[in-house]
Amino acid sequence: MARRISDKGLALIKRFEGFRAKAYPDAGYGWERATIGYGHTSAAGAPKVVKGMTVTRAEAGRILRKDLRKYERAVERALKVPVEQHQFDAMVSLCFNIGPAGFRRSSVLKHVNAGDDKRAARAFMGWTKSNGKVLKGLVRRRRAEAKMFANTSRTYKAAATGLAGTGASMGAGLGLMGGEVMDIAREVSYDFTWGKYLLLALMIAGIGGIIWGFVRTIWAKADERRAEKIAHDEWMAGEGGAA
Repeated sequence: MARRISDKGLALIKRFEGFRAKAYPDAGYGWERATIGYGHTSAAGAPKVVKGMTVTRAEAGRILRKDLRKYERAVERALKVPVEQHQFDAMVSLCFNIGPAGFRRSSVLKHVNAGDDKRAARAFMGWTKSNGKVLKGLVRRRRAEAKMFANTSRTYKAAATGLAGTGASMGAGLGLMGGEVMDIAREVSYDFTWGKYLLLALMIAGIGGIIWGFVRTIWAKADERRAEKIAHDEWMAGEGGAA
């Protein structure tokens, strides 16, 4: 059975392709390469895009699903090793954007087939150019794809853990502050000194957790920036701006 992109992967593609209910002409080729929905063109197959054509979001979603079959097959055929669903999703998104030929010659595929997932994740950032220029939109898309691909790697796991830890620590700190207020009220009737000291210690630990969460998040972001630089250097040395 042919492998399909997941709903999460589909949502990523939709976010970056954007939805257009009405057909619009290509900036360079006019109505010969008109686009509608989530990046659908006549070159992808039916329906043919013509001037004045409109679609709903639901229709555009079904068209996108059909269009993606070509790219799902291209990724599946190019792979020589098994991959996780999130990795497959990220690669289909990349393939949809750069084409099957571009994907087959990409460092992403080369590193995946070599069993080096970390370098494969970094290699997504080598495809951020259009007509020789780095585009912010492509940088954001490649970064999102790389994160999807590497969502179990140390860098992105640390970022998620840091943010989650921050939220948990803040919640715990607020809860402990409320507990302290309640204990102060209880002292009106009897002494609860040891409880106050315990809660004070826990409050300090909660504040420390908040600070540590922010530090881990900053470190993770720094790792991500370094990974992007490494990917760019590898790309310049290898593919040389083939994007």
